[in-house]
Amino acid sequence: MFEIMVFVLISAFYVSLAIAVIMLAFRIFLSITTEGNWKEKLMIALLPLGFGVFLFVKNDKWLKVYRIAIIVLFVFAFLASLFLFHRELGL
Repeated sequence: MFEIMVFVLISAFYVSLAIAVIMLAFRIFLSITTEGNWKEKLMIALLPLGFGVFLFVKNDKWLKVYRIAIIVLFVFAFLASLFLFHRELGL
């Protein structure tokens, strides 16, 4: 049972890492396809925590997809952090 928990938590780390990379690629995609000047496009791609997406992207469909991705990333990152807490506490 313990091995299954460790496997799930380590897998959650890798899934959260993959989701973060996919979200970065999605922000770059949004910056390319969104109409606006080049400063807004750079802000969409480079502002941390997706602030550029929420400020400059007007398409509700893409915003909903990005919000769902944030929730999924939070869940998997929380599971991955449980493994780090477990390792630090030495349980």
